[in-house]
Amino acid sequence: MRLIDADELVAFLHRKGGCDAPKDSWADGWDTAINETIAHVLLMQTKEAEHVKHGEWVYGENDIPHCSECGKEPKEISQYCPHCGANMEVD
Repeated sequence: MRLIDADELVAFLHRKGGCDAPKDSWADGWDTAINETIAHVLLMQTKEAEHVKHGEWVYGENDIPHCSECGKEPKEISQYCPHCGANMEVD
């Protein structure tokens, strides 16, 4: 899923549409499509963007890894810290 700024999208659509075309002309179809798209975007469920923590596995004494964000040791290395959820961006 990709989060977008719905307000920016609606403003863009307003700039592209609204030419007040004569009824039943091809341009009236354009206006109708733009208006229906704006209405649909405004009715869509919203989701708040969540901050993503980024970290890395740091190897300390005895080559034991710990999370650079919370300092805790994982049972196994993975893309996310099992304790704080930091994204470790393992390749």
